[in-house]
Amino acid sequence: MPKLPFLERLDSGIPVVADGAMATLLHRSGLPMATCFEAVNLADPDKIYAVHSAYLAAGAELLETNTFGARSAKAQRARLVRQARRDQRRGRRDSAPRDC
Repeated sequence: MPKLPFLERLDSGIPVVADGAMATLLHRSGLPMATCFEAVNLADPDKIYAVHSAYLAAGAELLETNTFGARSAKAQRARLVRQARRDQRRGRRDSAPRDC
C-alpha cells in the first residue's frame, strides 16, 4: 500500500499505530519512578532513542516526543526550570529517526 500524506491517512480510517507509555519503558530500563522522565531527554538522549527505536521495530508509525510533563510547573518541582523549554525542543528533535 502506498504511503498516504498524514491527514489523508487519518481520514482514510486505516489505524495509525503509535507509541505510548514512555515513562513505563524508561522505568523498566532501570530508572526510578521518581525520575523526571522528561529530563532524560537531556541527561541520556540515547535512552530515549532506544525506546523510540523499539517502538519503530514493533511497528509504530507515529512517535510522540518525551515531553508530556515538560512544562514549567513540573520542571520547577524537579528544579529544572531553566531546562524546561530546552527539554521540549530537544525532545522534539531527538524523537525523529536519525536517518531522516
